[in-house]
Amino acid sequence: MLESFFSGYLDEDFAAEHGTPEGALRAWRMGARENQQLDREARRLIEIATSTSFDTVAAFIRRDLGSSWRPADLKRLMKLFAPVSRSKIRR
Repeated sequence: MLESFFSGYLDEDFAAEHGTPEGALRAWRMGARENQQLDREARRLIEIATSTSFDTVAAFIRRDLGSSWRPADLKRLMKLFAPVSRSKIRR
């Protein structure tokens, strides 16, 4: 699900279509049935990101997940998935 979200909603047109990454996530949630799976995968991504070089995580998001959006840092990634990250990640 992460790949579908990042490549389909945070593509090169996401700013024009959704305004912000959070707008893209709202659009995803309105049309997707796999929200719980996306939340699980987002939690796992954040868990990995807390113990990995953020440059590596950002490269993974762009290269492997197909996103045009590149979060500036871990806090920005956590902000996107705020309810998910607050529920499981304490930092």
